[in-house]
Formats: sequence, C-alpha cells, structure tokens
Amino acid sequence: MISFTSYKNEMIEIKDKNGNMIYQKDKSIYLYLKDKQQTRKLWAISPKGELFIRRFDKHIFRKLDAYGFNYNLMKLLSPEMKVVVKQEDGSELHTTVWDIITKGDCKQFVQEWFELQIFLPRNLFTKK
Repeated sequence: MISFTSYKNEMIEIKDKNGNMIYQKDKSIYLYLKDKQQTRKLWAISPKGELFIRRFDKHIFRKLDAYGFNYNLMKLLSPEMKVVVKQEDGSELHTTVWDIITKGDCKQFVQEWFELQIFLPRNLFTKK
C-alpha cells in the first residue's frame, strides 16, 4: 500500500510496460502518458496526507454525475486514505479509497493501463 502522509521527502513512481508513469512530485500526483508525450496533474496531497481534487471539472463524468479516479492507483493506496473533492460551489465532498474501490463503477476509455478509471457518484460522498 502507498501512503502519502510523509510526502515531503518521498518520491513515488509507478511505471507500466509501455513507459506510462504515475508519480509523486512535491505535493502532487501526476500521470505521464508516453505515447502522447503528455503529463497531467491528477491530485494534490494535503498536509494530512489526503488526496485533494481542486479541478472538479477535470474529474467529473457528467453522464454519471460521478467523479473519476485512476483505478490502478486507487488499488495501490491505503483503503482508509481520505479523498476530498472541492466542488464548484466551494463545498467539499469526502470519501475514502475503500468507498471508491467498493462502490465505484469502472470505465476504460483508452486501451492503456493507466487509463482505466473508476467513478464514484456524487451522492455517495459525504458533503462537508
């Protein structure tokens, strides 16, 4: 299991056979797609070690009214890790990796290992 509680001095890097990579740099998690020569920021990491999403518009799948997460990375994370999504109205939605894995719905949009996504509907988060 991966934990980000001591993110300050750690560098986490996970590669697949195609050269795609998920990595931690400073206080964020990034996805690098080799074929596209593209890097995307997935999440920020809070000082408490929570995954924090500020760009709700980049993670929401409107058809399902659900937030999307990288499935393969979710499986590597500690199940009790908290996930926080800041919504467009400024409110926060809270859940855990366990809830995402056990209650989410998987979708494969691109045939790449890192592109398998798992979506958790907004109504399954706790609003704070």
